[in-house]
Amino acid sequence: MTPHELNLHIHAYTDRMKVDAEERITMAYLMASWSRADKLPSLKSILQKVEQSGKPKQAKTTEQLIAFAQKMHEDFMSRSGEENESNDL
Repeated sequence: MTPHELNLHIHAYTDRMKVDAEERITMAYLMASWSRADKLPSLKSILQKVEQSGKPKQAKTTEQLIAFAQKMHEDFMSRSGEENESNDL
């Protein structure tokens, strides 16, 4: 699988999860509206709040991504080194 194909799969999965979440919210809203006599906020306003809270954060720069990858690599190498030393005992 190429990186482009992986990216397409990730986007499709994210979209599917968003639709599933909205469907679950809609179902909960309808169940609550049928079981309660209280006035509920409109479904559109609830879904808009969820949409706004789930907006992606600002994209990271290439330098930030490289620094993160280097940090993760260093952490992984230090942990794997500790495991090898404990296995030698």
